[in-house]
Amino acid sequence: EIENITKKCLERANQMDFDSMAILALGTGYLEYPADTVALTMFNCIENFSENASNLCLQTIKIVVHPSDKDIWKAFRSEARKRASSLDSKTRASEIYKEGNIAIKICLGKLAKWRATVLVSSGTPDLQLCNGSLSDSLLEEAGSELQDECDEKYPGGIQHGDVAVTAGYNLQCEKVYHGALPSWDKTHNTKGFTDEFASSVSPFHPVREHKVPKQRPISIHPRGSKEYFDDLYKSDIYPPCYWTRYNVSKSIKQWNAETKEPAEPMFMRVDPETFNEVKKVVELTWQKEFIGHGKDAKGLQNLNYTKINVTKVKRIENIQVFEKYANYRHAFFNTVSKQGQVTPFDDIKGLRKGPLKTSACISKKSDLVKDIYPEINEHYLFHGTKVDVVESIARQGLDDRLAENAMFGKGVYCAESSTKADQYADDKQRRLEGEKKMFLVRACLGEVYIESSSTAHQRPPCRQCKQDKCTNHSNLYDSVVGEGSWNFREFVLYERMQVYPEYLITYRRA
Repeated sequence: EIENITKKCLERANQMDFDSMAILALGTGYLEYPADTVALTMFNCIENFSENASNLCLQTIKIVVHPSDKDIWKAFRSEARKRASSLDSKTRASEIYKEGNIAIKICLGKLAKWRATVLVSSGTPDLQLCNGSLSDSLLEEAGSELQDECDEKYPGGIQHGDVAVTAGYNLQCEKVYHGALPSWDKTHNTKGFTDEFASSVSPFHPVREHKVPKQRPISIHPRGSKEYFDDLYKSDIYPPCYWTRYNVSKSIKQWNAETKEPAEPMFMRVDPETFNEVKKVVELTWQKEFIGHGKDAKGLQNLNYTKINVTKVKRIENIQVFEKYANYRHAFFNTVSKQGQVTPFDDIKGLRKGPLKTSACISKKSDLVKDIYPEINEHYLFHGTKVDVVESIARQGLDDRLAENAMFGKGVYCAESSTKADQYADDKQRRLEGEKKMFLVRACLGEVYIESSSTAHQRPPCRQCKQDKCTNHSNLYDSVVGEGSWNFREFVLYERMQVYPEYLITYRRA
């Protein structure tokens, strides 16, 4: 489990562009893992990670040993010096060791007092931080909110070998990773433990596939025809063809059968072409004339900015959340096969503000269209959100139940304009400078109802009588678009399965 936790923490920190980590000498305290074995395992993990990780961001790792554990500190320093034997005397004297491009320092002290982008601790699977002296000191320094977040995000705790992620609160870090370790089995064969590690395949090393991955089934029938949707509905469901962690070598069901609950979302770097495509969509849908206009834009007019600059784009691969979205879409293929195509968004009667802005910006050769079905009005839209809820959305998906006092009722609200999404990136009572976040989400709009008044729907209206509480008919619209005298159109989906947050965009106002 030392190996699992170390690998997961390194991988996740690098995905989040973290440059520094302070990590405990895992398991060497009251859990009684042998210090020399843990040192070897952790250094091997760091070495493999440094050699095989692409786009390495992590530059500094401090391995922290409690001041009273001098023997443990000596074991780690001994392992580090073995690896540094080829270095010059000046480098060895600094007590800073290099594994590839990562600088490692063995430190005596309390983890809670160190400054780093992420702190890594270990404890019990129930995540009750007061039950261990090291976790307790983190809790004391961070404040009670640290325990509150553990209880809210992981009510059932986590399994041995898994890692929980929380904010840092009053600690000198952005995030805290909490690994769950069992007590050391003193009958465990230490040699077998290290041999097992040595023979394992690093998750950061590309594994060659001898079989050609299955691609999404392509129907021989004309796209959009009844037979085409029949073929799609009868086929297995695979991840998007450009996903990399969960690729098309297995179906979504196969991937999920192998994935533990709850799955942590994977924040994957996108290629330059996708970055530029997403950046282009943000820029072309930006409407600077509406900055600070409307009640949800309160306070923005005081920031004196005219545009936003995209700095990072990450693709979120959460196979468990995506399965729910993909199943909804798959069922829609069957509906369209039986009932006929939905009205294309741009052809909806009464539409006054023209084509859907995001879709109009996307290149036909981009990855953004490779797994999109406009025949069911599947489109990309923006969703603005505060930084502190990004992890929750990436883990659980967007929740239609959380929209309070919303104009068109409780639902997931999306926008075709990045200017509209930017309104929700911080508190309108306390607008702040610095990095902001928004999602580019997949949305399965289906048959769209155009709403020109501020009516709070409990669900999409009936297609016949246009009432959402209709009991005489069963054929409802699938989503609502608010289009009236307002500055922006609003896209509302009343089922969380209709939306998948696929890209996380980091930007700054300028």
